[in-house]
Amino acid sequence: MSSRAAYEELAKARMRDIYATMDEYRSKAADPSRTSLKSAEKALAALEHRCDRARDHLRQLCDADDDGWESMRSDFDSMLNELQTFTQTALARVK
Repeated sequence: MSSRAAYEELAKARMRDIYATMDEYRSKAADPSRTSLKSAEKALAALEHRCDRARDHLRQLCDADDDGWESMRSDFDSMLNELQTFTQTALARVK
């Protein structure tokens, strides 16, 4: 497996982890004793928007030629790191 293919698989696994964290947040945020419903819905909408952007960026990354892939990779890494931090922070607020 090439390093590009390995990276893409790792990126897809990180996205799955982020979605799992979002699902956990969604289930905890549904409990009204943990958080206000309005703030939970707002945070969830922001999470979903960021995840959609990251998923689209990952598709573009996978479809890019080698030169484009290299330049998009660092942007995607930053996007994933921010998204992971954002989802973990949101989840911590409802624990």
